[in-house]
Amino acid sequence: MSKPDPNSVIHYQLDVNTYLAGNRIGDPPKSHFDFCAENSLWRLGESLSGPGSDYKFTREITRHIERIINQYDIKNVFDASCGDWCWMQSVNLSGIEYTGNDISPIIVNANLEKFSRRENVKFTLGDCLDYFKKKENNSIDLCIIRHTLEHLSIDHSIEILKEATRVCKYAIITDTLSNETNVNTDDFVVDGYTARPISLSKSPFKEIVGDPIETFFDGLVEHDPITGTPILGKDNTSFFEWK
Repeated sequence: MSKPDPNSVIHYQLDVNTYLAGNRIGDPPKSHFDFCAENSLWRLGESLSGPGSDYKFTREITRHIERIINQYDIKNVFDASCGDWCWMQSVNLSGIEYTGNDISPIIVNANLEKFSRRENVKFTLGDCLDYFKKKENNSIDLCIIRHTLEHLSIDHSIEILKEATRVCKYAIITDTLSNETNVNTDDFVVDGYTARPISLSKSPFKEIVGDPIETFFDGLVEHDPITGTPILGKDNTSFFEWK
């Protein structure tokens, strides 16, 4: 297997040799993500799920999720790719029925062991597409699809979004580098190790999700030491209403 091209993908992992030794292009997505989780290939800081799930990178998304839950009277939340729950455990989910989903049994089993006593919190194993297909129309108040689509094929992402618009009233979904021109390409090889830029405001996703109610940044927020102006990360997050 050839080494991923650093000019066309976003790298989250430094231990390339471990990845190349054990992972294989052509395996089903579950095996890729399981391999990366088992070998801690995404961990560069606090979270096993990668730096984007560290506390310092999730303060803004936490604030927006809590605001949206209160503002739109959200009663249940489905988190399509919950990861190791490093940051989500700090979100105020009081009175909310939360379901965290992940495709890796390693991740889900660890979450069940650590967080099984959390009230109104449960974890499910599998492809979020399969979960959506089993749900009735408008049965999910809020779904969170954060740092998910950039790791999947275009066809897979399209299927997920089509089902999500059917079953979810509201959705929070991340873009990556949405101002780039080379986005949403169909030549991306799913390997669990790399990601590519996507944009929900461009075809073929825009035709499915429509226009967001609002957009906000999801990432590390620092302040210029001289002006005090916020310096935001590049990830753009969109909030949609589909009910």
